Amino acid sequence: IDAPECVLGAWSKQNQHGNAIDQDTGAHAEMASYNLTIPNEIAQACVIRIRYNISTNDYDGWATDFASNDDVSPVTNDPNIDIGTGVELEIDINTSQFGRTFQDRSHVYSVMEKPSEVSGTIWNLNVRGKRGNNQQTYPNCEYDFAPNKLEVGQGDYLHIQWSGSDNNPQGTDRSNIVQIANENVNYPLDLEEVNMFGDQDRDYAAYQLGTSGGATDPELQDVEADYKYMWGENNDKYLIEMTEQGTFHYMSTKNNAFTNRSQKGTIVVGSGGFPTGWLVAGGAVLAVGGAGAAGVAYSKSGGGG
Repeated sequence: IDAPECVLGAWSKQNQHGNAIDQDTGAHAEMASYNLTIPNEIAQACVIRIRYNISTNDYDGWATDFASNDDVSPVTNDPNIDIGTGVELEIDINTSQFGRTFQDRSHVYSVMEKPSEVSGTIWNLNVRGKRGNNQQTYPNCEYDFAPNKLEVGQGDYLHIQWSGSDNNPQGTDRSNIVQIANENVNYPLDLEEVNMFGDQDRDYAAYQLGTSGGATDPELQDVEADYKYMWGENNDKYLIEMTEQGTFHYMSTKNNAFTNRSQKGTIVVGSGGFPTGWLVAGGAVLAVGGAGAAGVAYSKSGGGG
């Protein structure tokens, strides 16, 4: 296994959970993230370890380690400093927050062989964040589709995945997808108007996604927390083909609270592929950032482009 890649993190001010700036390109990102190229090998248990470090320039971090603790530490808690005025100022310092690792997370995913009958590109569509508004979800983020704008080619496939928690004070974390007329409305389209799934069993697709896999409770409390969109006669496929060109908008009825938060997304289906979105096939890329990570990815081998 190659050594882990060490890169300069996106810039943001301290303790800022918002937009960041790529320090290599200067480009603005929606959230600080890292693009991981999925290995082109079939595997059942691949592990991603995500962590970030907080550093300070008050000492040489590269030359300072565990041997510099206790009495030889270059910093102390809440020191009183006289800069020459004869008056001491207490510096608000907690040494446990200096040069430490935050958010050390591990995620397990599988790399599956691309189905032989799938000729188009497979695109990942996930959910990130948790239920609640900014204040309630901090230091996480509000629910959002990831990516919330996805541009694909006609004949490409969506791989739709999300998960949820039963331990959120704001209620259980669940998601669903219902089509809406545009980004500015908050009521779903009637079934007769739904067209984002084309002619392929539209009623079934709308039912499965709209009820998060068959829930009967209008608040979606009775649906399984871990959910992968199932397709096919035996309910054994995770993919849905985008057969119709056009721009389609959708939302989650569970979490879209209008003035508080908006869990909406857009899919643009064109005549060819576009350089946006999260690929899971054909030189697959898994985007890991914000608050989510995919559970299944597809290898580009096994047929198809």
